Amino acid sequence: MKRALLVAFILSLAAVPAFATLDGSVAVVYPPGGMNPGDTVTFNFEVTNNSPDGEGVRELRITMPEDSNILSGTYDDYGQGWDFTVTVSGVYNNYISFMDVDGDPGEIQPGESGFFSVEVYLLPNMDCGPQHLDVRLFGDETGAHPHWIMQDDNPWELCAVPTESSTWSVVKELY
Repeated sequence: MKRALLVAFILSLAAVPAFATLDGSVAVVYPPGGMNPGDTVTFNFEVTNNSPDGEGVRELRITMPEDSNILSGTYDDYGQGWDFTVTVSGVYNNYISFMDVDGDPGEIQPGESGFFSVEVYLLPNMDCGPQHLDVRLFGDETGAHPHWIMQDDNPWELCAVPTESSTWSVVKELY
């Protein structure tokens, strides 16, 4: 009986097709420095599709904190011919989506990288301190899961106090 189950298991593995995945793809967040409530700032993102088996990225979705408003978004595909539609939404206008809507496979193909910029108004009542934003990459669903990658731990600091640890001004403050 054990032998029959083992044979059935091995045969079932042989029948599984190779699925496309977004494993290994990344979005690196470059938050601006020196942000304060009431400021309009630009967050930059570099997205790289590292899919090992051909799945393209069809959407980049960014969620900012509720007490911020996304004003606009742009992208630079480094001449690769991407065609994204940019949409700002959410009750607080704190979501932005760069979506491939032309019906072809995802815009960001394996091995490609691109640069995205999001202009954000930080509401005056926003609390100083640590903040987070969520980034999701969605694939073109050319295979099975995972079709999306979520990077939900992208910390940044609001009202950060600049620190100098080795300059003359620090020494002068001691006296």
